[in-house]
Parts: sequence; structure tokens; C-alpha cells
Amino acid sequence: MSNTLSYIGQKIRENRINQNITQADLATKSNLTINTISQVELGNANISINKLESICLALRIDLVDVIPGQYSSKERNNTDIEAQKNNSSENEELIIHITRLCRNRNKRDLEIVIGLLEVMSRSND
Repeated sequence: MSNTLSYIGQKIRENRINQNITQADLATKSNLTINTISQVELGNANISINKLESICLALRIDLVDVIPGQYSSKERNNTDIEAQKNNSSENEELIIHITRLCRNRNKRDLEIVIGLLEVMSRSND
């Protein structure tokens, strides 16, 4: 079981309990099985983004609320500046491409991208 999956499961469980929703109710609202909800909460399921989004919609929370490593905008800007200093020239072209793709996206989409990149970054450590 990975730390990321455990974190996601813990956040889903916390939100579900805070809203007084049973696993059965959450399963019904998200069109998933009770077993899937249980395994996700335990951190034992390698859940797809689509299923995770269904759970978050059912809980009325943003996907980024369950993704580890979300920072304030100030921390994010400091991290970005430091990362830009350390990037090799071979990656600069890819970073520019990612930046272009992210233009005109809404805040939620950008936070999802940041969360995924942070998860990927931790898996390389």
C-alpha cells in the first residue's frame, strides 16, 4: 500500500464521516460498489481518476482535496521559481509545452495537474 493511496483513502473517509454518509450511501451516490469504497478508504485500491472523481462528486468536494501535497499559492509560486532554476535545458522545451497546454484552463484543472505532478515527483525520490 502506497502512502499516496493511504492519504487519498484517509481523506475520503474523513469527508464521508464528517458528512455522516455510510459507505453504502457513498457507493450508491458514486455508482461504485461498497467493496470499492472500502478498499479505497483502506488505501488498498489503485483507483482510477474517473472513480476518484465520482467519489469526490458524491461527497461534494474537489478532487484536489484528496490529493496529497497541495500548497498555498505562495508556496506553489516559490516552488515553481526554485524548480525553474534547477531545470536542465533539455526539459525546458517540455515545460514550455506543458505551460502552453495549461493556458486558459480553470483553477480546478490546474490544481489537478499540480497534484498529479507532485505525486509523480514524490514517486521519483
